[in-house]
Amino acid sequence: MKNTKTKATLIGCSLLMIISCDPKEKSADKEILTSNLENYVDSIETAVRVNLEHNWNEIDRRYKNMKSEADKAYDLSDDKSRLEQLESRYQEIIDSGKRNFDKIKNNSEMHMERLEKWWNNATVEAKTAAKNSGESLESGVKESMEWLEENFEKLGENIKTRYQKIKNELKNENEG
Repeated sequence: MKNTKTKATLIGCSLLMIISCDPKEKSADKEILTSNLENYVDSIETAVRVNLEHNWNEIDRRYKNMKSEADKAYDLSDDKSRLEQLESRYQEIIDSGKRNFDKIKNNSEMHMERLEKWWNNATVEAKTAAKNSGESLESGVKESMEWLEENFEKLGENIKTRYQKIKNELKNENEG
């Protein structure tokens, strides 16, 4: 009798394990987690295109958590090529975003320094500069102002503030 009960219990437990490990459910979980990871990578791609300044550590932390969850949903026999493609795409986006950020940061600093140097020299002789500041823009300074204006939304807050200050002072000098 005891042996029959044990067999029935084992069969019941086996059925429960089979039901709880339904491949369809596991496959749906895998698809949801992979899709969520893909959506995250898409959102990072968009965010990097729109704005160059990001908390890269937080982006990476969240990506790794989502990737880890998706990895857990896959069996050893599953094809992980989609996850590998997402990882490769994610890394390209991050690397490109960081390069673009460094490039715009360096360019904005160079243009801002050129403009500040000109402004500081021009304001040494304030009366003359007030009358001639708009006319005395050197070609390099004009180029810098145009570049800063065109890329204003991409600039860091420090550069935006410094540029806006000179722009306002120049405007006031020309109106006065």
